[in-house]
Amino acid sequence: MCSESYKSESVDNLMYCMFQEYECLELPPPSPENNATCREPTDAVVSGINNAYAAGDWYMQYGFNDQYDCFDCQLLSWEFPFQQPIRYEAIYDLTAVNGTTIWNDVVMHGAEETPGVMTLKGRDSGFENVQRFFFLVNEIDTQMIYYCGDLMTWHFEGLLIMSKTPSELNPMHIPLITEKMAMLDIKWDDLCELSPEQDCKNIPSFN
Repeated sequence: MCSESYKSESVDNLMYCMFQEYECLELPPPSPENNATCREPTDAVVSGINNAYAAGDWYMQYGFNDQYDCFDCQLLSWEFPFQQPIRYEAIYDLTAVNGTTIWNDVVMHGAEETPGVMTLKGRDSGFENVQRFFFLVNEIDTQMIYYCGDLMTWHFEGLLIMSKTPSELNPMHIPLITEKMAMLDIKWDDLCELSPEQDCKNIPSFN
């Protein structure tokens, strides 16, 4: 039986109980998207994250991983409280089995353990996981992050290209983004293009 702290009708808590707390079930063998080797692009990261630039809300414009990055709407945000862990939040939409749209809210916490690289820990859909965020572009209106993560026997990676507003990316930063993508051996054709200006109009607030 699951521990008292997780006795809830919450699907997240049930998943945690079955897969991680009591190991009643195992994850299926990983798909190619969940069997990735981290590219460790330490040579491409910024010299240190500019917290003032990174803080606040960001709209996803392009993503790399079909399972993790390519939701119709994805709003990411960072908070840098004084002498406390960094707070990261991702709000994104999913299509339920019955065809309705549902919204997921994921909160993780961590620190910039080496310049330009943030390590975050938290729970997503009931699973504890660890992710490393490599900040490749850290401008006041444009942000690009390569990430890799571990969830039990699964290992995944992705690329987040974001703008401060739901409108398109500032074209001034396209050459730098393209250069950093080449260092990862990723091309524009490998990415999904999102439309946050259209698809994030009804994004809910979880605060």
